[in-house]
Amino acid sequence: MGVMLEIMILLLGLLPVQTMSTDATIADVEYPKNVILIIGDGMGLAHVGLAMRASKRPLVLEKFPIIGLQKTHSLTHIITDSGASATAMACGEKTYNSSIGMKRDTTPCANLMELAHLAGKKTGIVVTSSLVHATPAAFVAHQTFRGFRESIASDYLLSDIDYVVGGGLTYFIDRFTDDRNLWDELEAKGYVVADAEHMSFKHFLKIVPDKIVYFTSLLEPQRRKDGRIYFPEAVEHGMHVLNETGDDGFFMMVEGSQIDYAGHENNRNYLLAEMRDFNEMLAKVMEFAERDGETLVIVTSDHSTGGLSIDGGKPGKTAVKSSFKTSRHTADMVPVYAFGPGAELFSGIFDNTEIFHKIRTVGRF
Repeated sequence: MGVMLEIMILLLGLLPVQTMSTDATIADVEYPKNVILIIGDGMGLAHVGLAMRASKRPLVLEKFPIIGLQKTHSLTHIITDSGASATAMACGEKTYNSSIGMKRDTTPCANLMELAHLAGKKTGIVVTSSLVHATPAAFVAHQTFRGFRESIASDYLLSDIDYVVGGGLTYFIDRFTDDRNLWDELEAKGYVVADAEHMSFKHFLKIVPDKIVYFTSLLEPQRRKDGRIYFPEAVEHGMHVLNETGDDGFFMMVEGSQIDYAGHENNRNYLLAEMRDFNEMLAKVMEFAERDGETLVIVTSDHSTGGLSIDGGKPGKTAVKSSFKTSRHTADMVPVYAFGPGAELFSGIFDNTEIFHKIRTVGRF
């Protein structure tokens, strides 16, 4: 975390009290060294179900021993947007739709990235959207409106996130609101900065610096079905980099962003390709977590998108009928899957703000 932001958080008393409503007693829970929060943007139970039916093999999610449900409504709407829902998970605060890391009164709320850094942990973000999109933004920035993308990009300079991979380079170097070059400023802070145009992804995977930002695209990354390849490998690389460079563990937020995009388009083929990519990424994460033994993995969603339903088919067959009801978000509860030390805290039905409190409690940051 940048010094000024750290001072601001401490002076304003923004560090929330560790509270957690759960039937499990913390005395009975193992503490993980590492925590990985994985968000399938727009991924509801039907999206998981369709991916299960379309796959010839069990999904990685079927290996998770703990399953819960989270309520996604925002402060102002029963149907949330990604800004409010991601802020709830990142900060433990119900807020208004389109807020990014802000409380209901538009004052900043400390997020899990900042708290993990203060506790001495390494931190990382890997997404299949631009880095200034609502979900990653809520784990980094403090802005009153999700559309302030250049301001969100500037907030990356106030953070000390160690490993960052995603799109949106244009918001960092080709800016309308000022003439800053955030690439140069990141390098001045000690980051190795690269982009897909000037460094191949294969070469990027060989880099193990203390701090790195890799831009995968100028705006939004490609769809998986159109050639995007980086997601599973970037997550795998990030886990190893953060694990090797940090003695006190790490916190990582990963987002399969374009599950949501496919839902908005009501595009089944797009959706299934993104879910396959998500599953490949989860296989990498579970391989690491099972071998490591000290890593808590939580997989959830910020909301469900598209009103997807599975309408017919035969058991044991991958061909099923499905349909979308809307091109927008819904108010459905979304699944929570957990594996590793502390996973038992994530069973049951709870509010999305509890994701923050449970992670902070069991992660001890």
